[in-house]
Amino acid sequence: CRLADLEAKQITSSENLSSAKKYLYMGQFNDAYWHGIFGGLYLSHLRCGVYENLIKAENLIEEREKSKEKVIQCDFDKDGRNELIVSTKRMRLYFRPEEGATISEWDDKPRCFNLTNTIARRFEHYHRRLKEKVMQQSFEKDSHGEGIKSIHEHNVVKGSDLDRVLFYDKYPRYSLRDYLLDTKTNLEDFYEGRFTEVANSANSSYEFADKTAGNKKVLEFSRKEIIDLCLVKITKIVTVENNLISVEYCLENFGIKKIDFIFGTEFNLSLYDSELCEAANEEKKVSNFVINDLWKDIRLEYSINPLARVWTFPVETISDSELGIEKMYQELCVFFNWKVSLDQNGQFRANLGVKLS
Repeated sequence: CRLADLEAKQITSSENLSSAKKYLYMGQFNDAYWHGIFGGLYLSHLRCGVYENLIKAENLIEEREKSKEKVIQCDFDKDGRNELIVSTKRMRLYFRPEEGATISEWDDKPRCFNLTNTIARRFEHYHRRLKEKVMQQSFEKDSHGEGIKSIHEHNVVKGSDLDRVLFYDKYPRYSLRDYLLDTKTNLEDFYEGRFTEVANSANSSYEFADKTAGNKKVLEFSRKEIIDLCLVKITKIVTVENNLISVEYCLENFGIKKIDFIFGTEFNLSLYDSELCEAANEEKKVSNFVINDLWKDIRLEYSINPLARVWTFPVETISDSELGIEKMYQELCVFFNWKVSLDQNGQFRANLGVKLS
């Protein structure tokens, strides 16, 4: 979109823009955009290659415009709704006010790496065949003492109990998605996508205002929700500066009674930390939290106030390829959350910061 805008302005003669166009075309490598017989978009390294080239193109365009630090409001993906693009010397963030004021892309410019190169767990037609196969294998074992090898030759199942991790997500796996959950919700519910929301702030439209001052890029998002017949205002102020993101939350109860719920914000990250990505886990009373991807040499340091519970789990998809149906690691989900009890006219405030290094 940015390159097309520059072409429309007839500003495409520089070497930078010629190289940007080359990277743009390299980023259109088709296998990563659809689910083909060889895995397609379910292969994170293919998506990573696409993002790498698109980020390189965007970096060159910024160099041409000499504007590495800015806030842009535009319909970046041409879906009829405006996004907000926040750019600093180190990072580029794509905010979606219409989808919960989430971050759909988080670029580390020097590495040409998107930290939210994520994919949601969605139903695929072969999931039905997988369940049928498991049932038939069980029947064959009961009847003949041994299981069948496959229903279809190309539907070999790689691994056991894959049918037990067929979970589906309600929303795209962006970051900074805020949830208002029933107080009975636990880690297992959240991991399996079986949680109950007391209000739909997670994917609703937020009002926003650009309050940028100097090098600090400041966006203020807000919306109103009804929780148990009480009006609740949610304000989320995001400040971005170089390699730092800080978020200030304020929840205000304008109702006539006390209300209880779980409030939390979710990050989905295309990183792999061996201490966090093997199984679902809960930590309590957390003030500092670190994600360390040794392979990519990326480290995220979170600071949280007040102390929070942190739920983490690997997001894994069950996908089909020429090698068979298998489980594939996609991203790490980190959910910072608090049990909130708001009296009439009460407030809950929380601060969360993250440093990229």
